[in-house]
Amino acid sequence: MGLKRGLAYLLAVQFLITGCKKDNPAEPSVNHAPVIERISIDRPEPLTDQRVNLECIAVDEDEDDTLFYDWRSSNGRIENPYSRRVSWTSPSTPGTYQILVRVEDRERESATSSKQISVVSRFDTLYVSDDSFIERNNPDYDGYGYLTFLDIYVNDDFNWFSQIYIKFNNPTTERAIKSAKIRLTINEREYNEETELSCDIHKIINQWSEENIMWNNCPRSEITPTLRFLIPTYEGDAKTFYINGDEIIELVKSWRTENYGLRMVPLQQRIQKYFYSSEGAEEIEKPEYSPALIIEYE
Repeated sequence: MGLKRGLAYLLAVQFLITGCKKDNPAEPSVNHAPVIERISIDRPEPLTDQRVNLECIAVDEDEDDTLFYDWRSSNGRIENPYSRRVSWTSPSTPGTYQILVRVEDRERESATSSKQISVVSRFDTLYVSDDSFIERNNPDYDGYGYLTFLDIYVNDDFNWFSQIYIKFNNPTTERAIKSAKIRLTINEREYNEETELSCDIHKIINQWSEENIMWNNCPRSEITPTLRFLIPTYEGDAKTFYINGDEIIELVKSWRTENYGLRMVPLQQRIQKYFYSSEGAEEIEKPEYSPALIIEYE
């Protein structure tokens, strides 16, 4: 082969190789699916009808990829469900609910993750463990825990004086208390039924039981009243009223360490009021008439 022919042959081979490289398309780049690392929430155990904030922490190996979000919930309401951060308002009913988020990139590769959220009631109704009343003129009688009423009465003319003792069950959570109120229902009265009766509440400081409380062995209580309240007038029908205030909140908070209940002491007036006890409300199948402590949490 001559020099010219050999050189021409080499140029032709090089041309063919170069041309083939230009005709073959480049291999496509690999797209990576997004990965959800976690779902964060600012209130792990929210209250009913409470707004909580959630965030989806997701990553994608493709640095220039854009991620799209889609949030769903089994109940409750999600605001701006197509954002990385969303707000969810919990349902009005306590229970366990599921939050699901789907993350998708521009190539429609996706990942999903879910979170179970326990929703607790905003309110807690605590019923009594013990409730009774004692009388000064009958100091040895201990059967009042089984009667249908709690008696609060003052009559100096006959040396007659009674006071109520109530102990509620402990709060079921350590959550911060927003409000607290005691519920009582009047079911009878004697003397001056149209008169409001002022009473003091004292914090009890040692143990007692409705099974054996008597005037001669009644538990000790703080000398200074926790607060003063008014028992409203009675007009012939069962009437429910509430005792509330910041003092009740502080009283309930103190029960988380030692819960001995409270003592209700009437001020000096000639008047008598009866309230449904827990046993009395049970007998007539009206639990809403039982003494109760209603707590609202923050």
